[in-house]
Amino acid sequence: AVVSTVAVGAAKQLVAYVVPRSEEGEGTLATAEERRRFLLEQRGVRRDLHGSRIVLERDSAEHVALSAMPAAATNAPLTLAALGAALAPLAALVRDDLPVPKRFYPSAGSLYPVQTYVSLGDAAIESIEAGCYYHDPLAHALVRVGEAIGVSGVCVEFVADLAAIAPMYGEAAADQAAIEAGHMRELVVAAGAA
Repeated sequence: AVVSTVAVGAAKQLVAYVVPRSEEGEGTLATAEERRRFLLEQRGVRRDLHGSRIVLERDSAEHVALSAMPAAATNAPLTLAALGAALAPLAALVRDDLPVPKRFYPSAGSLYPVQTYVSLGDAAIESIEAGCYYHDPLAHALVRVGEAIGVSGVCVEFVADLAAIAPMYGEAAADQAAIEAGHMRELVVAAGAA
C-alpha cells in the first residue's frame, strides 16, 4: 500500500493505493510472526568473520556528509579516514529504540541483504595490507576475508546475499537487492566527493 497527498483545488487529500498480493513473487514465510523473526535475524550481516577489525571513523552516527559534485581524480593514495568517510553512509545506525539497526538508504523490508566488500591493491591505503575486506555495517569496520585479485587501487563491490531476502520476497528478491545496491553505490559516490 502507498499513501500520498494529492492537491484537489486549494485543498490536499490523502490518497491510498493498495495492490493485492498475488501468488507470484511471494516468499515462503507465511505468517507475520515468521516474517518478524526473519527480519530480526538480519541475515544480510555476516557474523561468521572473527578476524581482526580495522575500525573506520565517522563524524556522527546520526548523519553523513554528502556532495552532489563528483570527486576530483587524483593519483594520491587514499587515506583510511577518506575510505571511512566514503563508507560511512553504509554504516548502520544502532539505537536501543529501533528494533533493527537502520541505514541511510532504503532496503526492502529493512532486510539489508546487500553486503559491501572493499578490495585494496598494494599500497592503496597506507598501513593497510592488500586484500579483500568485508565492511561490517554494525561496527563500521573492515574485516579481511581474502586476497584482492587484479586490483591495483581501491574497488568497492556490492554483493547480494539472496538467502537474506528471498524468503520474504521470493522471485522479486534479486530486483529488490539491485535497487538497494544502486542506492548504496550513489551514497558512496556522494560521500567520497564530500
